[in-house]
Amino acid sequence: MSTLRGRRVGWRAEMKSIRRTIRGTVYIPVHDPAHPDIGWGVLRRQVDDTINNLPAFVQTKLQPMKRETATEAWERSCWRDDVLLPPVANDDLCDVRVLSERYESSALPETKDLAIVATIRLHGAEPMHAYWERVRSFAHQRLAVDRRLAVILVEHVPAHAGSRAANHIHMVIPARELTAQGFGAGLGRFASDRGLPVFATGWASWRP
Repeated sequence: MSTLRGRRVGWRAEMKSIRRTIRGTVYIPVHDPAHPDIGWGVLRRQVDDTINNLPAFVQTKLQPMKRETATEAWERSCWRDDVLLPPVANDDLCDVRVLSERYESSALPETKDLAIVATIRLHGAEPMHAYWERVRSFAHQRLAVDRRLAVILVEHVPAHAGSRAANHIHMVIPARELTAQGFGAGLGRFASDRGLPVFATGWASWRP
């Protein structure tokens, strides 16, 4: 029992050691060797001295490339983006800005978890649109429909910024269920490190 506990403590210590800054916003990413092509983390309201908010974080995903000239806050430099909603959600939330700002305006003072940040890294020779449709269909069914969650999808091609990193698709998932009445219950264990194996198992078995 003491050995198991020691492993858990060591694992958590290792997790803290890989904390990094995501363009002015801090969250703790989880790297699981069993799922090397999936990134996972929970954007929290506060990490150390950094206070986060969902609209600002989403903008960093929509604009992955810094430009010499100033851009509008919600302008895109990503490859592609979309918003997926549960069937009962209001149509106006299809707009990523409206969704992000509505979530912030309805947040409770004690809110700690803002969003799950899941990333699927893409490998192989398929066109980007083929990967996009596969990931989109998974996110729509397993997250938006089955779990009643809003999902902001953002596809990145790092080569456009001179990087050798793999192409990837981010899912920014506000950490409250979305109903016809608006944002409601929190996500419990799914919005934690324990959500990664659940998500990874669902993705591995997904056949659109």
